[in-house]
Amino acid sequence: MGGFDGVEIDVMLTRDGYWVVHHDSVTGRATGRSDGKHFRMSRIKAEQWNSLVVRDKDGQLSQERAPYAIDVFKRWANSYQLGQQLNIEIKQDADIVELNHLLKMARQSLPQGSYFFSSLELDVLKKVRELDSNIYLGYVWEPHSSSIAEVKAVARKATKSDVLYQKYQRQINWVSDYEARKRSRSKSQKYSAKTVREALGLNSGLHVDIRSFVGAPTIYSRSKQAGLAKVVTYSINGSDFHQSQLLALKNMARPLPDQAIMDTSKFEICHRLYPNLASQQVNYQPITELGRVVMSLPNDANFSLLQEQQMYLRDQHYITANGQIRSLKEPAVKPKAAVTQPHQPTTSAVYIPEDEELNLELTPINIEIPN
Repeated sequence: MGGFDGVEIDVMLTRDGYWVVHHDSVTGRATGRSDGKHFRMSRIKAEQWNSLVVRDKDGQLSQERAPYAIDVFKRWANSYQLGQQLNIEIKQDADIVELNHLLKMARQSLPQGSYFFSSLELDVLKKVRELDSNIYLGYVWEPHSSSIAEVKAVARKATKSDVLYQKYQRQINWVSDYEARKRSRSKSQKYSAKTVREALGLNSGLHVDIRSFVGAPTIYSRSKQAGLAKVVTYSINGSDFHQSQLLALKNMARPLPDQAIMDTSKFEICHRLYPNLASQQVNYQPITELGRVVMSLPNDANFSLLQEQQMYLRDQHYITANGQIRSLKEPAVKPKAAVTQPHQPTTSAVYIPEDEELNLELTPINIEIPN
């Protein structure tokens, strides 16, 4: 019932030319074998890929084989709802023949308008544009240096604790893979909005770390002036931090991004950004149990804990947004109205809230932010 507007997957090429769905540069975390053998994705072949299975949420090897891109495309086509999109992030360089094969699979398997491509590599996206003049392409800026430093700090702590390491392993692997890619480049890859627009055309966008978005007050206006269709934010420091930055932007009367990629429900982010929406009366009849939970909760509830709320509601209680347990019979605490600051010149200082703890329990989703 939390809903999502999209799903992000990472695709890579095997050495013999097959597109597979995988995030890390080495197997072992999300996929594995019973004998514990790992493979480098830059060297793996289809025969070795076929020997891998997916790990479940508890990290145990399942009976599900490691997926090829075509497998995920077919699943998406059978389960997506109108308006949802599959963000296919291309994680490595590929020639135009290999990219044409990927695009052909997507066209044959996925409904038109239900998918798009993104990448850290502008040259890859330029090749995709040669093959398709209409599809949306998102150029991903490298993470902000402070975001990487934050993950490294967590990684140092995680090495002292198996529990912490398992919890933050995805982020740790992400930074390790990113820095390996960066060392192979001869220069920075943060191309300007104007350059992206010239290279990819009108139906393209800039996907930036939320720190970069907050730290550059004119990035949204410059991107729109350049003719980009979207400005999208992401964070490698967790959804709580990402949401806190969006809330700070709103309170400063700064433009919000067109979309935000984060691991949370739409209810949680909308509750934090637009709390009054939860109190509006609408002609809506929930058809699921979690939908009924949402409609039963007061405005000050934590909408990210719907399963837990379901248990508390049976006893006429609920969990508030600040973590307290409150009776439904008590008057709900009205959220404080956000204080809108006068519009500041682009040279004014930007307030950046303190980093919050990473939360990696959920799968990434793409959320539309109301204007």
